[in-house]
Amino acid sequence: QLPPFRLMPMMMLVNKTQLCAPRRRLAPARAASSSSSPTSSPSGINSSSKNKTPKLVVFDLDGLIWEPELYMMDMPLRRREDGNVMDRFGDTLRLYDGAKRALAELHFSSRFRETQIAYASRTHQKKDALRAFEWFELSARDSVEDLHDDYTEASSVTMADVARYVEIRSGSKQQH
Repeated sequence: QLPPFRLMPMMMLVNKTQLCAPRRRLAPARAASSSSSPTSSPSGINSSSKNKTPKLVVFDLDGLIWEPELYMMDMPLRRREDGNVMDRFGDTLRLYDGAKRALAELHFSSRFRETQIAYASRTHQKKDALRAFEWFELSARDSVEDLHDDYTEASSVTMADVARYVEIRSGSKQQH
């Protein structure tokens, strides 16, 4: 028997492959036929849904936003003067380039003005994860879309600044 589930606001599901892979441009939609059904592009995206944006995008942390996974590091984390986030033995916690670009685009782009960002994870290192959110900076320069009018190319924020929701729990993945 499957466990009950809750309906969530519209979510864009993103996986590690999508964030780390180079961006590919979608082929333009095919010319409209005489039928009243929406046209479909070769990518399978229906033209009536192309301009819709998600209300909420939820990111997992370990293996999606950063590497290595927090359980593999020797806590506590610290930020060096050069901006690197490291554990006690000097191992560096690194943001994936694709994750940094996705977060910056969701925050700075006018297209995603109404989209909220959330982080969800299961880890026993909650305090260090929250601290890392304060240390990792996102720049408008990392965004590839048109900037929202409130920002300039020099604008920057932290990962903590962009998140509307944060759900980090310890314990089993079934409870999470």
